[in-house]
Amino acid sequence: VRNSLPYKIGVRHKVLSKIRKNLIIYIFMDPLFTFFGARGETLILTKEYFSFSRILPSLWKQFLKYGIPLIPGGLIWLIMYMSDRWFIMKMMSAKDLGLYSVGIKFAMLISILIEAFRRAWGPLAMDMLHKETGVHLFRKISLFYFLFASAGTVALTFMSPYLVKYLVAEKYYQSWRVVGIVSWVSVFYGFFLISPLGIYKRKKTYLIPYVFAFGAISNILLNYFLIPLLGIIGAGIATAFSLMFANIIAMVLSRRYLDIVWQWHWYALCTGVSWIIILFIIFR
Repeated sequence: VRNSLPYKIGVRHKVLSKIRKNLIIYIFMDPLFTFFGARGETLILTKEYFSFSRILPSLWKQFLKYGIPLIPGGLIWLIMYMSDRWFIMKMMSAKDLGLYSVGIKFAMLISILIEAFRRAWGPLAMDMLHKETGVHLFRKISLFYFLFASAGTVALTFMSPYLVKYLVAEKYYQSWRVVGIVSWVSVFYGFFLISPLGIYKRKKTYLIPYVFAFGAISNILLNYFLIPLLGIIGAGIATAFSLMFANIIAMVLSRRYLDIVWQWHWYALCTGVSWIIILFIIFR
């Protein structure tokens, strides 16, 4: 971490290279990994369920209708997810972008847990989506998710000054101030496996690009106004809030297609208490 921070020379190249890499992975590599699985084990384990003896054009039409809208949705997602770096690079300095990048690295401690949840929850959610008891499970899981996420982000914020002080050089200590905020980006990202379930059930995936577009526009506007006021902390808030807004839109749309009663008051309480504690730790 000490020797990998971006400096003024090459910062633009580094950021643009990362954006290009993410685009290439999303467009070309993700479909391959989705179909074949990491190192091919998915294909091996499920080979008895595959048959290439017949080609069914009607099914392919359904697959394309369901999947094609997710491509522009994913590209818009990258805008929503990467805009903060671009604004920091343009409106602040290379050092600030380095501090922000270090904070993101430490927030990956939450990302690891979120990714574990996503891998376990995804198949289960798709299975329960077509069962009568599914909506009750989604309601409980969504609440537990916010409870544990809120506690985890607060704990990480409390530990971040000590972790950063131990692992990075003194000039980068201030990166700890964005760790707790940026960890909420991962939390809201993980919740996208719950919030749009109604959209997926009714195969209304054409709505996904609009949901992400709302989040992307919110992110751009929030970055523009918050970074001059709060610096890299404003960038973290902008990205987290834009993902939260996108989740809210997805939940409202899902409610139209899936009879799930979202527990808004509990979500707001968990999130609000967590944010108050995080901001108190940062600005005390």
